[in-house]
Amino acid sequence: MEPEKLEIKAAILDKDGFDREPIKIIVTPFKKSVGYGSYNIIESDIINLQNSYRITEIYFASTKEVKLVGDDHRQVLLKPNEAKKIFWQVSVDSNLNDDFIYTFPVIVSSLRNISGATEFVSGYNQPKYGFTEISNIINDLTEEEAKIYSRSINLQCDADKDKGYRNEIANIDCSLENLGNVFLKDLKICVNENCQKVDLGISIKENLEFVERFDTVGSKDIKVTASNEYISKSYYLTLLTFR
Repeated sequence: MEPEKLEIKAAILDKDGFDREPIKIIVTPFKKSVGYGSYNIIESDIINLQNSYRITEIYFASTKEVKLVGDDHRQVLLKPNEAKKIFWQVSVDSNLNDDFIYTFPVIVSSLRNISGATEFVSGYNQPKYGFTEISNIINDLTEEEAKIYSRSINLQCDADKDKGYRNEIANIDCSLENLGNVFLKDLKICVNENCQKVDLGISIKENLEFVERFDTVGSKDIKVTASNEYISKSYYLTLLTFR
């Protein structure tokens, strides 16, 4: 007696639940508008949506008028439910038509085709940022990302006016809030070289006032920092000075 050939057939009768996307990507430009030949920063938030470690590779893409400084891909190791920031330095072509304003799309994606997108504009009369200036800002942002308590503090600043003539004064109001569960001691808050020190208790919000002079004709970034041994936080304002 010989056994008959066994034939197995299978089919999906039903399914339940869903396969979550393992990560989320949020992309934002540091400057929403820049001049021709300017540098800019594209910031990517890579968020692990799962309760497990994950290694992912992400890729940068834009138009031919936007040149990337460095590699177009990064490998990111994420702890369970962790979020990390990745910074891309780009430059805009300097040989563009002065009569137009250009909108440049940017996409950051993973191998699983999970992506985030943003855009920024460039025009002849828009502010121009140099390589060194943007590189220094990336260094500040990278330090902020590395210091463990930086995410537990919220820094926001506003100027009473962002345009003025030379030697006029802008009043800058800053709010600093402790969002974490650790007492923050000896925080140094500076607008350029003008600094104040505060201690910030849990859930406490402090308001600080600074004065900045319109001195250099044209557009100028004002850097506000809050820092101590465990925190590095930056906020940028732009003042435009007329003759």
